[in-house]
Amino acid sequence: MAANQSNIADGHHRYTTALTYMQNWKSKTGGALPPNHRQLRMFALIGMQDDGLLILPTHRLIGNIESFNIEAFSSAAEKVFDVTGVAVAPRALPHTSTINSPKPAAHRLACTMGDPNAVSVDLQEPRCAKGFGAESERSLTRLDVAILQRYLLDEIIQPNFAGTKELTKRYTAESEQVVPMTDGAKSQIALLLKSTPLNALEQLGHHNEVMPQKSTYFFPKLATGMVMDPVGV
Repeated sequence: MAANQSNIADGHHRYTTALTYMQNWKSKTGGALPPNHRQLRMFALIGMQDDGLLILPTHRLIGNIESFNIEAFSSAAEKVFDVTGVAVAPRALPHTSTINSPKPAAHRLACTMGDPNAVSVDLQEPRCAKGFGAESERSLTRLDVAILQRYLLDEIIQPNFAGTKELTKRYTAESEQVVPMTDGAKSQIALLLKSTPLNALEQLGHHNEVMPQKSTYFFPKLATGMVMDPVGV
């Protein structure tokens, strides 16, 4: 990355909200801003090469599923993925997405119905690059979270297991909470991801793309507090 470039890795909603607010005011006043409006916002700059900067995975908990079993899932996914069932103990489930397999996998994640002894699966290299735009396809197809959303949820789980109901999604970065939260009521299955590589974020930025929703959980978090900033009404 060039020395004069920065990537917005977290807080992009606050950034776009501030821009929208400023642009709305300018459109109403012919370019003027309220006297107490400052075109400045606080942010923190962190070097992407910092060894202490980590991205933790954000796991998905999926609800509104009518029925789900591994055999039906494997059959529905076989045209895009190779699915392999792997039995694991409860304490090992948070690490299932990095489990060893007889086949090397470019993209591997795990699926559970809350019973970790029976439901972990291994997803191999998907053949789905055509689903992404030409400029960014090489970057997006390296992201497990983009493949999960674009194919696993939208084209396999939604039409085959949710019927006419829209899937509900909850998120957690705490892998130990995945099994307890997959209770069969709010969430019928959970999908565990590996961490998003930091260089993937940089590559997408160079293509003017944004990361898929809830794909990064930066750690450690900055110390936070409350700042009151009066704005015009």
